[in-house]
This record gives sequence, C-alpha cells and structure tokens, in this order.
Amino acid sequence: MEKLAEQFILWQNNQIDIWDLEETVHKFHNGPAKELYQRYTMLSPVEVLPYALFKNLIAYEELPDAVADEMKMIASNLYEHNRVEQEYYDETE
Repeated sequence: MEKLAEQFILWQNNQIDIWDLEETVHKFHNGPAKELYQRYTMLSPVEVLPYALFKNLIAYEELPDAVADEMKMIASNLYEHNRVEQEYYDETE
C-alpha cells in the first residue's frame, strides 16, 4: 500500500501522468489486493484471526487478554499443522 500511496503523491505533484498511476493501480489490483482477497475469503471467520497471528500480521500484545490465550493455542496448532504438512511435501519431492 505504501508504494501505491507514493505513486498517488507523485501524480498529485505532477511527477507522473495519469497513465503511470493507472498502471500502478492495475498492478496492485491484480497482485497484492487479489492475493489478500483470495487469502481471507477462503478462510472461515473463525480462522481469520489465528491466521493473521500465525503470519505475524497482528501481534498477540494487540489482543484483549480474554482472547489472547485461546488465539495462541489455535495459532500454535495452525503452525504445527503447517510444519507437518510442509515436512510431508518435502519428503515426497
């Protein structure tokens, strides 16, 4: 998002034209935005927070105490499942 925001500033300052900005927006839409959309729409609502914790997108310290311990357990299970799955695929290659 920072790169996209920088491009808007360049456009506002007449350092790039609208077509350069449009190309940047198009690349963002077909790249990171599409990846984020696919990633989070494929997860159930129950999996979104543990996944974000697992990927270090949210810090445990940002969570209310009432949910932090449970989320740590779920994210830990997700990590373990992912590790075991990765080991399986490494062995079969």
